[in-house]
Amino acid sequence: GKIVETLETTGEVVAVDTVSIMATVEGPIAYCPWREGDLVDSAGQKLIEINRPIYEQEVLAAEAALAVARAKLADLEAGARPEEIAQAAESVRHFEDCTGYAKVDYERIRALAESGALPGEEAEKARVDFTRCETQLLAAREQLIMLKAGPTQTEIAVAQAQADEAAAQLELARAKFNECFLTAPF
Repeated sequence: GKIVETLETTGEVVAVDTVSIMATVEGPIAYCPWREGDLVDSAGQKLIEINRPIYEQEVLAAEAALAVARAKLADLEAGARPEEIAQAAESVRHFEDCTGYAKVDYERIRALAESGALPGEEAEKARVDFTRCETQLLAAREQLIMLKAGPTQTEIAVAQAQADEAAAQLELARAKFNECFLTAPF
């Protein structure tokens, strides 16, 4: 015959792996198809999504800021365009002509003022015009030299630091946004 042995006892069932899931951010729940005790298929599976659109917008803003910072760095590293250098050279030529004309005019008016044919204030006005043209010529020459030399290492380093800062801000925004998603640890 059949022999059946049964042992009746009391006890409790304990899960091998358990976890308590808690969110670090507050907000309305956008996704949660689970009930307490449901079986999860795999580690990393999305359990809960908290709806925080502001965090998503912060990520988009940080991505845009990073793109701008990288574009500024690339523009700086590329240096001045040939058109900008040509424009600065033309500006130098213009102010050289202006200065030459103002110098001749000043000397002519000064001679007339010394002879008494013109009042002394006309000579002073001509001297001011000549000085203004000289100053503009010096500024145009400096601008041309700076454009030809390109950006300094400090300018490039500052732009690189700004790009790095924008990248860090993006990572911070992504980290905050990722806190809206609770995933299964196992």
